[in-house]
Amino acid sequence: MTCNGCAGANDVAIRMRIGGEEIVFRRCSKCEVNQWEAGTGEISLDEVLELARSSR
Repeated sequence: MTCNGCAGANDVAIRMRIGGEEIVFRRCSKCEVNQWEAGTGEISLDEVLELARSSR
């Protein structure tokens, strides 16, 4: 994938399931941008935390 912040290709992707939803965390090693993605596209950290809260 290409970073949305710097257009570089130096990202790390970690896939996980939170609250029954497939989530991907991406971090660019060049510009240090963090990004969360769900099946619907980019989501905020607040949305990820809410998914984690609701899965308890």
